[in-house]
Parts: sequence; C-alpha cells; structure tokens
Amino acid sequence: GSAWVKEGYLHEPEAATNRVTYSNDFTDSSWRIDAVTMTAANSVGPDGLTSMTKMEITDTTNTYKLIDPAASFTTGVNYSTSYYVKYGNQRYVGIRFLGQDLQYIHATYDLVSKVVTQTEVGSNSGTLLSATIEDVGNDILRLSISGSVGTNPFPFQSLMFHSSGTPTLEASADEKITGTAGDHIWVYGAQFEAGPVPTSYIATAGSTVTRAA
Repeated sequence: GSAWVKEGYLHEPEAATNRVTYSNDFTDSSWRIDAVTMTAANSVGPDGLTSMTKMEITDTTNTYKLIDPAASFTTGVNYSTSYYVKYGNQRYVGIRFLGQDLQYIHATYDLVSKVVTQTEVGSNSGTLLSATIEDVGNDILRLSISGSVGTNPFPFQSLMFHSSGTPTLEASADEKITGTAGDHIWVYGAQFEAGPVPTSYIATAGSTVTRAA
C-alpha cells in the first residue's frame, strides 16, 4: 500500500497527475544532480518512515547546487511544483520552474523563519500565481510554486541551494555558490502537476501516476 502523509485539508476538485517519475528516489538516474550528494533513507519523513533523502554539499567549487527531475510540460499551462524539506544547516533554498533562459518563475525560502523571502519571474515570460511554505509537522515543510512559462526546451523544476534569502539569479533562474561542505537539508516527495495550486502528494516509482478526482 501507499504510505500516508500528514497534511492539512486539501480540496481535490479533479484528477491530478504527478509528472515526476521517481518522486522519492532522488538517487535514480532520471534526476539531474549538480554538486550535491543524495543519501537515501536518512531521516524520518512526513509518512513516519525513514524516507527523507539527505541533500548535502560535497563540492565547494563556485557552481550550482541543485536537483531536478526535468519533467515534461506544455507551454502556457499552469503547473505546481512542490517538495517536502527539513532544515539541517542549509538555511536558504529555491524552487524554479524554467522553460529556457529568461523564461521562468522562481521562489526563495528561508527554512529557519519558515517564510518565502523572494519571488521572481523571467523577463521574457513567466506568470507566478503563488509561492507557499507549509509546516506539516515534525520540522518538515512543504514548499511549492505555481504558475506558467512560455516555452519548454529546458523543462526544469529544480530544488536548489542559495546563499541568502535574496539571491541574485542568473538568466536560467539559478545561482552559483561555493557553500560549505556538509551543509544539508532533507528532501521528500517531489511533485510536478498541472493546476494552479498543489494537491496532496502522489507517490511515483518509475512512471507518472494519476489520482482520480
């Protein structure tokens, strides 16, 4: 059966599909992993199991520190990207939904103060509907961003580390940082779905999964 995830009430008005094919296996080869090490089954997740993956800086060169499922999408359609995270000692993280350079939406989150500190859209396209941070208990937060972008040659829905709560983004809505070896968070349950708001988590393990209305 599927593990139960504690969340506040979420209205599910219609069917939803998680387009991330390995939603909680961040070591699968389908994930793009840049300058971080992913250690599975490293902390207790929102399902009550040891199901969160440690995302840790191990490369301190000045480069991007991020993970990305690169799930496909349709231009001009609203999508919601979400991740469950738990603070270790990497305070600031971001989520980007990118079509190509200058066509994106992005939000930065402070995992200590538990607030969204900055939102940005690309100068060529990007419609931001919302960016949220929800405390689901046991020091676990669900981060989300919702909106649309105009093109999709580079379909990225990244979770990344930032140097501050107000990072200066590059054209691809990311930031090169050196970071400190060992700085980390824990991550669980990536979801990328069509719709203007995130819905409850849909686990996947090798293919997209649709939950009926």
